[in-house]
Amino acid sequence: MLPSLLAIALCTGDPSTWVPEMLRQLPTYINRAQQQSRARRTPPLGNVILTTRAEFEPLPLPTGSALAAPQQPNPTRQVFFSSLSRVYSPPRHAGLVQGFHWLFLAPGEPGWQFVSLYSRWGAYPRGDQPVSERQEDSQGSVGLGVQQWLRDCRSAP
Repeated sequence: MLPSLLAIALCTGDPSTWVPEMLRQLPTYINRAQQQSRARRTPPLGNVILTTRAEFEPLPLPTGSALAAPQQPNPTRQVFFSSLSRVYSPPRHAGLVQGFHWLFLAPGEPGWQFVSLYSRWGAYPRGDQPVSERQEDSQGSVGLGVQQWLRDCRSAP
């Protein structure tokens, strides 16, 4: 999916330079991850329509909490973004769900490496409806989509 010359610069540069491109392409990667896991899930989860632009201002991590990123020899970078998904429930009812995602990346060879992803989910528009508790979501569709995008980016010629 990535142009080959752009891919090398994207994966190895500062995340603020390549994350916008990743987020532009991420709905396709997330939807593919959902399709590959859909056979194990009922009902289907829906389709990601879009992702928002990233926020790079880090939040302080509580010491010793489950939210703390795994210890890495290099400092991690935090990226915040949201997603909007169209979900379907019988009989022919469609709704929108917004995801709030907290992505941790670490510098590595070659390029940046996925560390973890935490997500919260809620109805869209939110109004006064509650949002779910934050959960570790590295093996969910969004986490798997990010990991696959990074693999494709690093393996581009």
